[in-house]
Amino acid sequence: MPAVPLKGIRVHYETRGEGPALVMLHGALASHRAWIGQVPVFARSRRVVTPDLRGHGKTTRFGVAGNPWERWNVGLFTDDLLAFVDRVSRDDPVELVGASLGGIVAAWAAARRPDRVKSLVLVSTPPGPQERFERWFSRHTPDTLPEPDRRLMALWHGEPYWKDLARHGLAYFAKSRPEVFAPAEDLAAYKGPALVLQGRHDDLLEPGSLDEWQRLLPQAKTETVDGDHAFFADGRAGTRAMNQLLGAFLA
Repeated sequence: MPAVPLKGIRVHYETRGEGPALVMLHGALASHRAWIGQVPVFARSRRVVTPDLRGHGKTTRFGVAGNPWERWNVGLFTDDLLAFVDRVSRDDPVELVGASLGGIVAAWAAARRPDRVKSLVLVSTPPGPQERFERWFSRHTPDTLPEPDRRLMALWHGEPYWKDLARHGLAYFAKSRPEVFAPAEDLAAYKGPALVLQGRHDDLLEPGSLDEWQRLLPQAKTETVDGDHAFFADGRAGTRAMNQLLGAFLA
């Protein structure tokens, strides 16, 4: 994986295909490989760029000199993303897709620098503080996460670091605060096309989340998809639905 040096860290990313840049952001505790079902499809017509967020995958870990755990916050991830976009697509705005934490960061990027975002896709992304979202994160520890998730995190982030990453990530969203989410007055600066997708059986998001996104982004198209919080990576049906909806939107 190539890497871009940014403010004392190195952001590792994968890039495939040629054409306009489609930047895809994974969720908390995941890695760029969360998009394994989408990259080959969209690399046929675009340059798909999938970075590892700070502290995730191969990007500089938390807990090292200059990058303490206390720095974990959405504002820092957003700063990283905007600097990263300026490096990988210097002149042209990017098509931006984010899932969960990646969606929160993508929404902030669109609010802060609407000139750098050509289109915005938010997947399984809370529009603001939600009791269900906080409850899910507060009831889990690294040891109580589902075994398939534990195996993936160990694979993506390595032993024993993944447990520290999980512990801090869970604690951060267990006390979800309004300042974590882009407010309406800032999001109003983004006038470009938007798509918001949510799984029908997502147990992290409230049922009214899509209505709230419609209020925050009146131009957005919203869709409910069969599946859970990670429907886009959960089997053939979820992957196919994600690719069809995203493909139609980008076209």
